[in-house]
Amino acid sequence: MITGLKELGALGMKIDTQYGGLGLTQVYYNKALALVGSVSPAIGALLSAHQSIGVPQPLKTFGTREQKETFLPRCARTDISAFLLTEPDVGSDPARLATTAVPEGDTYVLDGVKLWTTNGVVADLLVVMARVPKSEGHRGGITAFVVEAASEGVTVEHRNAFMGLRGLENGVTRFHRVRVPAAHRIGAEGQGLKIALTTLNTGRLSLPAMCVGSGKWCLKIAREWSAAREQWGRPVALHEAVGSKIAFIAATTFALEAVVDLSSQMADEDRNDIRIEAALAKLYGSEMAWLMADELVQIRGGRGFETADSLRARGERAVPAEQMLRDLRINRIFEGSTEIMHLLIAREAVDAHLSVAGDLIDPEKSLGDKARAGAGAGVFYAKWLPRLVAGPGQLPARTASSGTASTSPRTCATSNAPHASSPAPPSTPCPAGRGKWRPSRASWAGSSTSAPNCSR
Repeated sequence: MITGLKELGALGMKIDTQYGGLGLTQVYYNKALALVGSVSPAIGALLSAHQSIGVPQPLKTFGTREQKETFLPRCARTDISAFLLTEPDVGSDPARLATTAVPEGDTYVLDGVKLWTTNGVVADLLVVMARVPKSEGHRGGITAFVVEAASEGVTVEHRNAFMGLRGLENGVTRFHRVRVPAAHRIGAEGQGLKIALTTLNTGRLSLPAMCVGSGKWCLKIAREWSAAREQWGRPVALHEAVGSKIAFIAATTFALEAVVDLSSQMADEDRNDIRIEAALAKLYGSEMAWLMADELVQIRGGRGFETADSLRARGERAVPAEQMLRDLRINRIFEGSTEIMHLLIAREAVDAHLSVAGDLIDPEKSLGDKARAGAGAGVFYAKWLPRLVAGPGQLPARTASSGTASTSPRTCATSNAPHASSPAPPSTPCPAGRGKWRPSRASWAGSSTSAPNCSR
């Protein structure tokens, strides 16, 4: 199957044609993933991990011309890549990253262990996050590298087994004095977490895309079964209890596809910061796909709980409804858990207000600080509140061209995940009134990075 996907060019869907890829936009790449997800979520995860967060995506944004010419043609046709950030003791807290990359001449020497390395068991190329010690001539910090999986000292110690996605090539990889050329470093030293977050912003859209495919499959099976199965002299689809479940699956799949298409179009336009939209799409997709699969199992009753192999063995149609339910469960955890997505979206809603009035509710602030905060909040709200009624946001043309939240700061947060763990950075407010928010993707706990930007 993997050989066939390579021959189709599926490994290079997002890679530019000049490097041998298909050059698909985010919109059509996600439609392809939806199709794959309707057949095998495990294969969809392999393709997504390879090009949404594996070597192709970070090189597209941060790689040098030489790196692109060296690695992208391989990724487009022959080589599978993986993204390695999570460690046994490190999930959402990057300050504890233990894997090191010690400079030695024109190379770095990597030592450490990575966990939940999706594709890592079969990968040819790895994106590895490691900490470079600060020293003379080296700013240090968490840094991204492209590592050849066949390098001496790279060992796959274990292939992990999960409740679902049992075809997922996910494992534990150890690095013992692995030499990596300095030319294989992505970006500058200390930029690793910025690269990881930027990569995951767009890469996160692949998950709800595959949930669309799963939703369509659930709808197909539910309609076929409920039309054929009869109880009390009529198809079960005509009973309100079942019909309402089918309606829920159909409406939710339609809505989710619209959300994914819109978010993907925004990603293709480049000018948009889609971090919040991707988080919303991921949250909605993962939660709703789980509910749709659960409703399908309920519609099929005992046959929904029975495995496809068992159904086949006794002469019935082998429908893997219970497998779909198991496969979809992980989506609420990886690529940003449901809880982390709630945190990210909540921060977006309140940070503008905390930045101007937060001192009023901070028990450690003095009366003088509270008085200054009250005065500043008065000025801010005197301008902000009228815009809710008559501001640019009420004009559709303005919404399309420049957005409506000209003074609303946005913040960073990602998640811990077996598929690709990423840190959850703290909220850093932007002074209100300084213009359109341009979030820095380098505001990380425990790393030497710059503050968020407020561009005019």
